[in-house]
Amino acid sequence: MYLAGSVTFSPPDDPFAVSLESYRRDMDINTTGAYVAAQQAVLSFKELPPTASRSFFFTGNICNFVALPGFMDQAMGKSASAHMMMAAAAAYKEKGFKYVQLIFEYHHLRCYL
Repeated sequence: MYLAGSVTFSPPDDPFAVSLESYRRDMDINTTGAYVAAQQAVLSFKELPPTASRSFFFTGNICNFVALPGFMDQAMGKSASAHMMMAAAAAYKEKGFKYVQLIFEYHHLRCYL
């Protein structure tokens, strides 16, 4: 499970006010870290016995669907990682690897396989 997130809030009327340094840090946490964790999951899944479960969970947020003022850098990272989870789920489906995105939205949990 990849349960990490970072955000540098921007003024609602100036989403590009976030410094490049903060943007890179947030992308490293929200996207690059998720990529490395998912990549390592594939390597470990290949080593498991046939009866073992092979599931990788990623926590997303509503920003994949809604633009929230002030959250642009986190939304970009989480959206990129959501795409990565969908691509992994499709690519590894026949091998029994499950990539699941969990989204907590207005006190409800959505699960995307």
